[in-house]
Amino acid sequence: MANKGRVLRELFLVGFVAAFIMPWGAATANLSAQLANDIYGWEPLGVIAGSSELRMHSIGQDVWEVWACDTPDGDVPVDPAEVARILNAEVSPFYRWLSDGAYLPEFRAGGRVVETASCAVAVADAVTSEPNGALIVTDARSNGGSAQSGLWCPYQGQCPPSPDTYPENYRSVTLGAHAVLGPNPRLVTVVHELGHTIHFGHNYSGETDGTWAEYDNPIDVMSMAGDRTRIMGTPALNRYIAGWIDPAEVAVAAEPGRYEVAALGAAGTQLVLVPNGEQGWMTAIDVRARSGYDSTLPSAGVTVHSLDQRPEACGSSLPCFGLSRRVAPWPAQADSYDHVLEVGDDLVLPNGWRMSVTGQTPAGYAISLTDGTDSTLGDKWVVHDQRNGLWTFRLGDGSSRQVYYGVPGDIPLMCDWDGDGVDTFGVYRPHDGFAYLRNSNSIGFADADFFYGIPSDVPLCGDWDGDGSDSLGVYRPAEQRFFLRNANSLGFADFVFRFGDPGDIPLAGDWDGDGVDSVAVYRPSDRAVYGIEGEQYPVPGSGQVLAADLDGTGFERVAWFADGIIGYSTGGGAQSLLRFGSPGQTALAGWWD
Repeated sequence: MANKGRVLRELFLVGFVAAFIMPWGAATANLSAQLANDIYGWEPLGVIAGSSELRMHSIGQDVWEVWACDTPDGDVPVDPAEVARILNAEVSPFYRWLSDGAYLPEFRAGGRVVETASCAVAVADAVTSEPNGALIVTDARSNGGSAQSGLWCPYQGQCPPSPDTYPENYRSVTLGAHAVLGPNPRLVTVVHELGHTIHFGHNYSGETDGTWAEYDNPIDVMSMAGDRTRIMGTPALNRYIAGWIDPAEVAVAAEPGRYEVAALGAAGTQLVLVPNGEQGWMTAIDVRARSGYDSTLPSAGVTVHSLDQRPEACGSSLPCFGLSRRVAPWPAQADSYDHVLEVGDDLVLPNGWRMSVTGQTPAGYAISLTDGTDSTLGDKWVVHDQRNGLWTFRLGDGSSRQVYYGVPGDIPLMCDWDGDGVDTFGVYRPHDGFAYLRNSNSIGFADADFFYGIPSDVPLCGDWDGDGSDSLGVYRPAEQRFFLRNANSLGFADFVFRFGDPGDIPLAGDWDGDGVDSVAVYRPSDRAVYGIEGEQYPVPGSGQVLAADLDGTGFERVAWFADGIIGYSTGGGAQSLLRFGSPGQTALAGWWD
């Protein structure tokens, strides 16, 4: 199932086209700029890069000639006619289902070769009937495979038509014998590798290392495919790339709104694309239902993936196209179903919009996209960089504003110090126990500054007495003791008590909505927050844990921040994730709009 060297092949193709494009096409003073501008032009919606000949083989009949290749160490008998029979019976129906009859792969018996320099070279020398591709089965006891998508031109009008027959087009699949033959053939390998030949790339989180780094999405045949043995479908994005979804069945969400998304085989919108602010970078939303070859799908519902064709996504100077385009589950988590949503679930998309699954329809699901400007959504987010004192506020429209306050090493705080209903920043200087609090989120001198606590204390803030103003407190880890004060000034604590265990991390929030903040501790060993009145809140994520009123109800909930991702639970086991900030920063929540 590996597609080793796919990016190198695509980059080689760019160089190949660039080397011959001048004598083939119109001269240009800046080839790279012209190619970058034209690469989206052929595709009807202008959202898929390099589509000039992308659907050359994915529409209509696609003839594959089956060849057996004898290798020095192989010993499995391979009959090309038997292999062709199996593939016509087992693989062709899958693609007819997935394409709704648009793609018709056909397998015909070829012949037998002996491996010389390679099986591919030997077959290329032997083929005479000009099929659309060669499917080579070696006699090795392996169920793996590899594929070449062939020679094709991604630039409309920039080069002559690419060859559509083998061997001139280099389009091939190579399989171990046990991918097709034997008591437990792994036919998912065949389905997967054929997907590569019609330009379906791998779909993976980017969070996995090692040999299987590009195989960690369990609901895509172009990735992990459950346990890597099950034949299942692929997201609607691939079906659109192949030309199996009409552009009229795709909604490009230029603005928030309500959309109904239909499952494969049902009439209606099959794919919703949400632009993320840069050409080629989008969020793809579709529906996967348990039917047909997806009847054993591990998780079904509304699925969310990111499509990134920006040059940096594939390490190129030009937009990513073909197998090099980057598709990943959103949120990008390995071996996870967090990107599969059911009714009642919601998710923050990469562009900052919130997507909610609001109900089921006869054809699929209804979703709602909102831009996050509604004030009822509650607290907003800010991140602080302890290395330089830079605060970055995320505004309601998804943009950000930055301001410096404090010095490197300060611990950030965000609370309503003067009771005006607006949270503003403050810092605590841990080496001397000095607090600097400001009543506006702008550069300037502190409105209140005073000593409180001792070095190594951990600061926190809240409305301890319900008077509408927040004030400082500290937690002394060595004693597991809290010292809370009702005024932002030098003086003794109004509340002193012990709570927690060694290693706990302090938090504060209004956990019951009574207008009074109380303390809690996060226990990393348990991945849970414990309140002083016996509350317990699980923390599904990892990293920094914080409290936030996420919907304006007056109740704080637990959130977490790690590697530039803010996450929080939305009820029923669902989670929302928001990409904001950077690794090494501290996230805080507050109300300032």
